[in-house]
Amino acid sequence: MSKFARRLELALQMNNMRAVELSKKTGISEAMLSQYRGGYCSPKMDRVMIIAEALKVSPSWLVGYDTPVQPGSDEGHDVFDSLSPENKIRALDYMKYLKSKEPRNEEE
Repeated sequence: MSKFARRLELALQMNNMRAVELSKKTGISEAMLSQYRGGYCSPKMDRVMIIAEALKVSPSWLVGYDTPVQPGSDEGHDVFDSLSPENKIRALDYMKYLKSKEPRNEEE
């Protein structure tokens, strides 16, 4: 499955939205969304932009780049910066632990 397909599924889940709702919001047919979700084809950039706007996610994240999910989202950085030095170390250790538990994916 392509990164776009995986991230489209994730964005739908994050928005508690079904493909039929996304179709209504974007004007993209359910059949075409099904093709994208299955990884059978990838949308052109104009459609990526439409989908990203409807799902309130960053277009670059949606297509697979290592960028924040939401455009301009720096909340994590703000929270991290507000931590004490000791808690920053704890937070980094915990993030490393979580990363070690992530399933490895050959396509990424």
